Amino acid sequence: SGKESEKQNKYVKYIVFGMVIILLIIIGVAFKPKETKFEYLGMEFEKVMFDKLLLYQTAVQPIDRITGKATDKNYIIYFRNDPRELELIPITGRIRLTKDVIIALDKSMTDANCVNATLAALNMGQFMNAAGIKILRGTTNLTEAEEENINYASCEQSDINSVIITEVGNETEIVQEDVNCYKIKVNSCQVVEATEKFLIGTIAHS
Repeated sequence: SGKESEKQNKYVKYIVFGMVIILLIIIGVAFKPKETKFEYLGMEFEKVMFDKLLLYQTAVQPIDRITGKATDKNYIIYFRNDPRELELIPITGRIRLTKDVIIALDKSMTDANCVNATLAALNMGQFMNAAGIKILRGTTNLTEAEEENINYASCEQSDINSVIITEVGNETEIVQEDVNCYKIKVNSCQVVEATEKFLIGTIAHS
């Protein structure tokens, strides 16, 4: 009958209308421009691709070691991890580094044999260079420090220079042990994540 045909036409119109709406939503999601820049803790980060490797870059102004003031040039720092995803790594205390910093890898980290430890060290070196900070090689082993004439890294020796010690911990976290002493505690070999959180914290706290 005419009424049944009219009802069927209405149903068909509703179905077609619904399908069009769903299709528009799918197209909108598919062609939505991907977020490449975002702000985090007052810093602007940008996603960049190096070959097939996704990195997160931010610009910092290098510090002149003599004047202690920021220069007018920007230095790009690259992170492997999205800084927002490092939110779960806590920082206890406030990070403020001196012009000279003693950096040491505890024996517990050496024993853990984390494959990314070298990459974490490179990240730290890159940042310290940009910040105008001189790295002083250190060790947490007093005997080794005396025999090789290098800096003994301990919180008790952190009166003049900042001391950063990376060691194995029960959880991945950053802890300010003393005024100038910081421990990067690493669990499950999250050494890159922990180091990058330390660097982000350093920028944010400054």
